[in-house]
Amino acid sequence: MRVPPVNTVSPGITATDIARKELACPGGDAMRQILRRSAAKRIAMVDDIAAPVEFLAGPAASLITGADQRAGTAHPRAGARLWLTAARSPETPSLAVRGPVSGSSGSELVDKNGWDASGDGL
Repeated sequence: MRVPPVNTVSPGITATDIARKELACPGGDAMRQILRRSAAKRIAMVDDIAAPVEFLAGPAASLITGADQRAGTAHPRAGARLWLTAARSPETPSLAVRGPVSGSSGSELVDKNGWDASGDGL
């Protein structure tokens, strides 16, 4: 039996409804600062994140396993610090950081109402 490769893609700040809400709140200044400091100088679009996912899931990556491809405009840990900062403001959406996550160098984003923003709990 062939075991499929296991790879991950860690997106940075991506143009989603949640990111738009965060940019509009007082904590959005921290997010804009991260974007300005990034090499791309822009927010990642969903298609920017889909491309490495498609590659890692395709035949060209058949010998790649255990890889974590960072995609987007910021290192995931910088994004986690941003969410933590923004979550402290009462005007922000209900995202907060719970972490660090066991076995990783990052933190886990969760909604204060209990769902896991990574999608694991949905």
